[in-house]
Amino acid sequence: MISTYDIEIVPSSSVMDYHNAIEEVLIADRFNRGQKTLSHDVSAMQFLYQEKVLDKTIPFCTDSDADIMLDCLRFDHGRSPLEYASSDIKYNLRADILPVMFYLEQVAQVMPEGAVVADLHPSPGQKAESLLKHKPLLLTPFTQTGFYARTLKNFYPGTLLEDADKTELRKTVIPVVRADLDAWLLSNPYGIKSLTEMFMIIDPAWKDAWIASFNKLTDDPAFYTIVDQNGDSKTFTEAERGQLRTMAATFFTDLIPALVAEDVRLLSSVTGKVDVVDGVAGIGLLAAMNATSNGYVMAQMPPPGTFAATVNGQPLNLPQFRYDWTVRFDASRLMNSRSVSSALWWGMRETDAVKSSLILLLDKSVKDAGGTFLSDGVSSSFAGASNAAYQWYLENASILKKGFLYQP
Repeated sequence: MISTYDIEIVPSSSVMDYHNAIEEVLIADRFNRGQKTLSHDVSAMQFLYQEKVLDKTIPFCTDSDADIMLDCLRFDHGRSPLEYASSDIKYNLRADILPVMFYLEQVAQVMPEGAVVADLHPSPGQKAESLLKHKPLLLTPFTQTGFYARTLKNFYPGTLLEDADKTELRKTVIPVVRADLDAWLLSNPYGIKSLTEMFMIIDPAWKDAWIASFNKLTDDPAFYTIVDQNGDSKTFTEAERGQLRTMAATFFTDLIPALVAEDVRLLSSVTGKVDVVDGVAGIGLLAAMNATSNGYVMAQMPPPGTFAATVNGQPLNLPQFRYDWTVRFDASRLMNSRSVSSALWWGMRETDAVKSSLILLLDKSVKDAGGTFLSDGVSSSFAGASNAAYQWYLENASILKKGFLYQP
């Protein structure tokens, strides 16, 4: 049997880093066992007190680096931004983690005397922002704006990012990004094998697992009484636990569209041009972006997934899409002009395929109205239909005409 003490883990080059809780434990254990001081701290002390040359090749980050370098995030962990973001998002969305954390958050709100469960109104939007806040780290490394401190320190020691040749610096980052991706996909605790899996495209089925896990907590006598850090306690009655379950069911149901909206917003917010377009990494990124776009644009409500409408005197069953049309519109443009000029083809075929799938679905749903979806006759027919049917038509017409790769 191998003891954990036989495995050498050095999570940082400096005790002054912003460590997470696990890293702090590892570093404290290292010191307690009499291991030597961390490398950057040794060099800094020798520079200050022995007048030795500071070793500028040791990877380290300053507070100013934290705002512009992808591998310089306060309290991050892991070997790369890809590993950090992927593991963080995967962990936070787990069915055995999110409901527990959510339960404890709500309990904390009603611990003070006089607070009641009925007054709890958690925000799905705010929770979505918190859960997905690191999503851009899964895309930015593949763009021209992705810079790493470890490459800057290794290839241009003593140089600030603002003084470096960013084109040349980016060339040194690209192979590191590829290596980081290969390493994470080869060995990770979640069994993730592709960038599409890393992207954690929001699955509506998660809702049921979250609700079931939350209900299990409220049915467990071990969680009837909660004691806070001050020793104060609160015991939840059967009625209060029922209120918590009702509140959670609504919250987790609403969290799915909130996560989708936040996912699309964050991916759209990355402005750098994609410059990793070939090889395993490039192909994987394109597949992940395509799956995201297609999934959110085309997703329909559970069966029957349609709603009835009468158009031009004909009964129609129109597809009832799962997500708000504005989210679908933005999702349709996720691959629009995202690559460097040498790869204008990037995402073009995939986007056109999503658009063709949507047109095929819409044309099929309106064929009894007297034409194709975008034909003048069908458009006029919907103008005379119910408000709900006309709204549906205008939403999807806007996506087809102004979304995707449409150029005004």
